[in-house]
Amino acid sequence: MSDHDVIIINVAPFEDEEFCRSINIDTLPSVEDFTRHLFSEDGEMLVIGSPHFQLGNNPYRPGQWWAPIMPICKRAEGEVICNVDEDYAFYFRNVKRWSFHTTTETYSLFGNYVQPLLRLIHPAANDLQLYTRGLAKTRFGEAIGFEMRFEAVRIPERLSPYSPPPTSSECQVVRASRQIVWLPAPTEITDTEAVGLVLAERYKVASRRQPPGWASSFALPSQVTASQEVQRIQNEIRQQESALKQAEQDSENEARFVALLYEQGQDALEPIVRESLRQLGARVDEPKVAGREDGRLVAPPGNNGMLEIKGRTGTLKLADVRQLDQWVRDAAIDERWDSKGILIASVLCGVEPKLRRDPYPKNCVEAAERFGLCLLSTHQIFRALQLLQESKLDTAAFWSKVFSTAGVCNLTEIGI
Repeated sequence: MSDHDVIIINVAPFEDEEFCRSINIDTLPSVEDFTRHLFSEDGEMLVIGSPHFQLGNNPYRPGQWWAPIMPICKRAEGEVICNVDEDYAFYFRNVKRWSFHTTTETYSLFGNYVQPLLRLIHPAANDLQLYTRGLAKTRFGEAIGFEMRFEAVRIPERLSPYSPPPTSSECQVVRASRQIVWLPAPTEITDTEAVGLVLAERYKVASRRQPPGWASSFALPSQVTASQEVQRIQNEIRQQESALKQAEQDSENEARFVALLYEQGQDALEPIVRESLRQLGARVDEPKVAGREDGRLVAPPGNNGMLEIKGRTGTLKLADVRQLDQWVRDAAIDERWDSKGILIASVLCGVEPKLRRDPYPKNCVEAAERFGLCLLSTHQIFRALQLLQESKLDTAAFWSKVFSTAGVCNLTEIGI
């Protein structure tokens, strides 16, 4: 509700009592919602129809349930309409009979609940006042259409029961409501047409008829040209959307290699390491048994490598080096498959790569040197992929360095 500057409520259909009884009042906006709308800034609310109807099966839920105070309206009928406000003359030209008029008395539907509503309107408010103005009158001076607004005020407390009541100048208006316009149902046009008339005349919003089905078979050449241009642009947008979707998929796919710098574990780190080594020109086999070797590779020009892939938030462990050495020895003895042990490690993986210091403890380095194993970091693998895609990597020199290293692999000579 608060998103609308103007709300038009057509209550004319509620003169049908059976229709009124069919309304589920639980689906209606709450009093609090209506109060927030009434006291939001600017805008207007306009009601068309008689205020005399009950909603649902609740005999105590009148049609003005949302208004904190209302002028008491009397059921009566007549045809004389005079003193029409010039701003609403366009509307009353379509009203030849009326069925209610206001009185000088008011009533509140909320009783003691007015105080909680006042706190919702403004924390300083302790009273609510109603102001009305007639828009057209009977020959006896009663209003048959009216404007009303509410003012939430702060009335100073009386020092004693004998103190004079505060004057109007002492009452502070802390918030004023939007204007509410109540118009009788038209007699010369339908209530739906009345809504269109109000939109056009009061709010300058043109009301248009829904074009009939046969209207689509008529078109000027300029319209055909414009429609073809719309179709062309729509096709282009669809093509661009398809290209964008593919580009997003490609971007997401290529971004997977960044995981080399922070991931760990059999399911997250190991697959991306093996895929990276394939990108660098090696043939890499998946582990035959999970937890028993982390894969084998054959790198140009035909060197065999046994892989151990580790991801740790701390530094490398001596057990990691010993495990790789055991795998190399087992393959040589059991299968007569000689290989170079390559331990690829993502250590201190919670730290930015350039800030990682001493990732390999001394005992790990010494053991790798003694066993002839190569210690290679996932950061070095990532950097190698970077140079490869920039056409700056000598892959032969990369693999030659890996297979000739016993201990920590130093790739600075080839830019890594």
